[in-house]
Amino acid sequence: MDYCTRPRLAARMALNDRQLDRAFRALTDSTRRWMIEVLLDHDATVLQLAQPLPQSLPTLLQHLGVLEKCGIIRTEKAGRERMCSIEPDALYAAERWLRTVMWARYGTRLGSLPEDYPRLRAMVRTR
Repeated sequence: MDYCTRPRLAARMALNDRQLDRAFRALTDSTRRWMIEVLLDHDATVLQLAQPLPQSLPTLLQHLGVLEKCGIIRTEKAGRERMCSIEPDALYAAERWLRTVMWARYGTRLGSLPEDYPRLRAMVRTR
């Protein structure tokens, strides 16, 4: 590796670290994980996501903002409604990190990949 590519590689790794940090931070909240599960099944409006939840609409909008900022979801205005859909790239980055770092390096301590992992992965990739 030459002298010029090292800074670019370091910058790209730092960017990836920031993206992963945001994605994992977004996944720490159960409400946001529930919203991701719903959006993996189908696109939904903000009001459809808000209906079954006990939180207020402003609180839900904050959660959506966190998910959108880290790139896990995308929202688009469609008439008077705001549609939410999954953007799997951030989830792929987290999945790749878990696969390459956690299971590849520490697989003997962690055991095998979860049984339903291929099914979950296929579900995300078909969207």
